[in-house]
Amino acid sequence: MDTITDLLNQYSKQQGNSDLRESVEHRDISDGIDIIKSEDNVISDDYKKGEGLISSFLIVVISGGEVRESDYLSELSKKRTFPHIKLIFVSSEKGKGGLSPKMMHEKLNDIIEYREPTKTSKILYSSIDKIFMISDVDHYYDELAQLLLDCNDPKEIWIISNPCFEMWLYYAHFDEIRNEIRVLETLPQPQQSSTLKTINDTIVKGGIDPRKAFGLIQTANENSKKNYHIDENNIPQLYSTNMYVFGEYVLNAIGANEFEKWLAEKQKKIESYRKRAT
Repeated sequence: MDTITDLLNQYSKQQGNSDLRESVEHRDISDGIDIIKSEDNVISDDYKKGEGLISSFLIVVISGGEVRESDYLSELSKKRTFPHIKLIFVSSEKGKGGLSPKMMHEKLNDIIEYREPTKTSKILYSSIDKIFMISDVDHYYDELAQLLLDCNDPKEIWIISNPCFEMWLYYAHFDEIRNEIRVLETLPQPQQSSTLKTINDTIVKGGIDPRKAFGLIQTANENSKKNYHIDENNIPQLYSTNMYVFGEYVLNAIGANEFEKWLAEKQKKIESYRKRAT
């Protein structure tokens, strides 16, 4: 099994021709970091920051959750889907319970070099376009409030959902707070996330599948933005998520025409499958 050093050594993008020849999607790395990248993971020569040829985006996602979030991003990580998007996903090993916000920041420092790299296992900071830190509020309110105060990096954006990432999946289908989920207001904080996940599995026929929800990102952007509210510490209030910041950035990186083309092709495949099944 490749170590994180082996993988990032091959990915040092200042060389301009880094090449990860085999898929590392959803693979457990020996030091507890998972990286989701494209199926072939070849960084083309035209992705060299200093040469004015920026046809690709390198996005780093550090996630507190290791399952639903990675499933949601799986479509984005496929090289054949959006070849100019390169995604690095970092979380805990599957089944290890995820990462706290502080642990997420530690993982970020583990893989990024802010000056010219002295270790080949680091990714050069200047080669990264955006860093998204995706966290639930859960019981991490105090940690998040402090990290938001300390964060002054323009590339680093905290994406916070209250109570959890399921709120973002909810907004892919609904534009208002329905009565079914208002029960969260009556529950103690430790029960809110698990309850919302249960409700999401029943409120939509067949349940909310995060792997399919990416196709509804435009709807989720609009609905979550409309219902977004923060408190005095800039923490999203209950039923709020700023995942739309990630969604808008990604759609801009993909391009409107490219995304619509992908949606049309995806729908065509679904209709073809249905015809064969009948």
